[in-house]
Amino acid sequence: MNRTAIATASLLALVAGAVALCSHRAPLGTPDTVAVSRASFEVRVETLGVLDAARSFQVISTVRGDRGKLVYVVDDGASVNTGDVLARFDATPFEADVLRLGGEVRAKETTPVHGGMEVGSLLRVIRQPHFGRIGTVVDLPPELHELESGSKARVMVVEFMDDKSRAVVPRANVELIEA
Repeated sequence: MNRTAIATASLLALVAGAVALCSHRAPLGTPDTVAVSRASFEVRVETLGVLDAARSFQVISTVRGDRGKLVYVVDDGASVNTGDVLARFDATPFEADVLRLGGEVRAKETTPVHGGMEVGSLLRVIRQPHFGRIGTVVDLPPELHELESGSKARVMVVEFMDDKSRAVVPRANVELIEA
């Protein structure tokens, strides 16, 4: 009997303790309040490991040969943001080409037009309506001129020797007479 009395007493003590713990109440008064507002939030996961892309794009350079050399690539695993430079090519060979070609353009702009033709040059027209007439160049306007056919071409103003009349003639329609 002693065992049943101890078991009963233990059970009563356990029930009494549970009732005492569960019956504890917070003091009455004003509850804690927090202001709530709508806003965005950022979720950031910082971890180490291997990240597999859900989508990826292959970037292929159209630069042929060994001229497109990378001089900078962002470090592997570095955190990047929108607009960050991820790779940079060496621009030196391309800058040299731009300078060289710019020099060629300037040289061609300063050379006489149409194989040495300039104001005062003696020429013969080789197309109609002035075929065979001889004259001198009076003006070489640099802008394109719309022809009767609707096409545009560089022209010249020619003064003909026989009657001192003038006409606008496409530069391709004349041949230079060398003295």
